[in-house]
Amino acid sequence: MISLVAITLFGYRGPQITTGTFPYQDHVWWTFTSNLVAKVLDPLGHNANVVLETFFILAQIAVIFGFLILVLYSKHMHIFVAPLNVSTKRNPEGVASARCSR
Repeated sequence: MISLVAITLFGYRGPQITTGTFPYQDHVWWTFTSNLVAKVLDPLGHNANVVLETFFILAQIAVIFGFLILVLYSKHMHIFVAPLNVSTKRNPEGVASARCSR
């Protein structure tokens, strides 16, 4: 799943650089992977890159929603509900009354 998130990210960032819609002013050094993808996709032309950008943005949304579904139906759900579970716990009456009688 993490690989799909990264692939779709670079899949739309590369065409954004090629078409000039990349959200950052300069193509700075830390976007080296996106710049590499842009160089590979540049020969396809402007229209093909617009289509690829749209496709990979929709794919990114689908991957993230799929990841959310996976988390809801997997053992990782406890990470999100643990604070709620701990804050709403109940003490057994025997333990609570023993503490109060001291």
